[in-house]
Amino acid sequence: MLLAGSNGFLGAQIALRMLNNHDHTLYAMVRARDNEAAKLRLSRAWWDWPELVSAIGNRVIVLAGDVSVYQLGLSDKQYHDLVRLVTHIIHTAADMRLNGPIDQLRKTMYKEPKIYLNLPLQPRMTTVSLVFHMSQLLTWLAVEQEI
Repeated sequence: MLLAGSNGFLGAQIALRMLNNHDHTLYAMVRARDNEAAKLRLSRAWWDWPELVSAIGNRVIVLAGDVSVYQLGLSDKQYHDLVRLVTHIIHTAADMRLNGPIDQLRKTMYKEPKIYLNLPLQPRMTTVSLVFHMSQLLTWLAVEQEI
């Protein structure tokens, strides 16, 4: 299972429930310069849930990536391995800035979910879930109204 936005509050709650209730390996995508920085960022974000932090490197594989760029910002090998291994995608990643450049916010709000449609889906990949929460919707409204 791929969880984009795993370092956000909603991503952490989904990770916690997935690890407690399922035996999936969780690929946690975090926007960072490299995998070590991604692990550090995720460990800090998950600090309040020691069971999540202890799963990093075991049932949680951390990937430095970016859902707004080609191949999720992964190397060819990482990307093809991910496509081969992942059966579910949960997208909670978002740009939560209300004061960001309008073009960047539009790109984030409209492009991010569409990138999954370009994955060469394997027959066993059964679910793509796009999870939106109130703060993302408020950002989207602000972008659309150019507030």
